[in-house]
Amino acid sequence: MLALILVGKIEKSMERSHAIDMTPEQFKNLKTGDIVRGVLSSHTYIVTDNYGDHVTAVRTVDLTNPSEWELVQKSLYAKP
Repeated sequence: MLALILVGKIEKSMERSHAIDMTPEQFKNLKTGDIVRGVLSSHTYIVTDNYGDHVTAVRTVDLTNPSEWELVQKSLYAKP
């Protein structure tokens, strides 16, 4: 839920006009939780892992109107 709130707030507060494209060194140093934005799409993503030559990131959305969604698979992770 926190990720949903963060992405929404970041997208609303950031504008492309002051963004600077990332260098390869900065890319290699991205950490879990960093928020990045695509230069072409302006969509924001949260970094989940960095493998040096590529980074895994996720994008979240808010779900509303339950009748517009279907469950594909229940979570396989046990709750603490």
